[in-house]
Amino acid sequence: MDEVLSVLAPSYQMATESAVSRGGKFKKVWGRGNVVSAFGSTFTRCQITFGGENNRIEIGEGANMVECKIHVMGSNNVIRIGKKASAYGLSIWVSDNGNEVSIGDNFYGSGSMGINCSEGTKVSFGNDCLASRGVMCMSSDSHSILSPWGKRVNPAKDIVIADHVWIGYGVTILKGVRIAKNCVVGASSVLTKAFDDENTLIVGNPAKAKKKIGGWRVKKIVGGISPLEMD
Repeated sequence: MDEVLSVLAPSYQMATESAVSRGGKFKKVWGRGNVVSAFGSTFTRCQITFGGENNRIEIGEGANMVECKIHVMGSNNVIRIGKKASAYGLSIWVSDNGNEVSIGDNFYGSGSMGINCSEGTKVSFGNDCLASRGVMCMSSDSHSILSPWGKRVNPAKDIVIADHVWIGYGVTILKGVRIAKNCVVGASSVLTKAFDDENTLIVGNPAKAKKKIGGWRVKKIVGGISPLEMD
């Protein structure tokens, strides 16, 4: 990794003890005080781009990032990726100032997931979350919709996803969404509001709470055996 980083300007700091890079690119655009802290993590064909000042990226020990892109265009932004998180093809786009993206420990993203965070908002995932391919999270519409009197009616809002949430293929999560822990979101659903009840199956466009569930597991349970009967 030191060989890759040697081309960067002095205003970009890198703390990478025991981190491993395989074909990664760390590209500084402009700005001072930008820091990437990545101890004991692995990058394979990843790219990080800064445009602004005093931004910080913290990647936890044991994280495995493959073909991921992180673009930060603004100042005083923070991105945190938890311990033992694993992501393939994750793209994080942060624009404007004072945003925060937080991904918890043991997160798993299986491909082509996008997070767009702007206008000073926060996008957060708790621990032990699972996201399928094609998931998109957007805390802002990126453009303004005005009332007849010229007032903006679509302000950006935080997205907060609790622990142990499974998000299915092609789900879109829009500004202001909250998802309580132990929920499952069905494929191709579009979420536009808060879901504050735990252990809920959420489906549809627009998404609705379909029914209560007993939780979910990554491990397949074959033959209808109760999880209490399994090792």
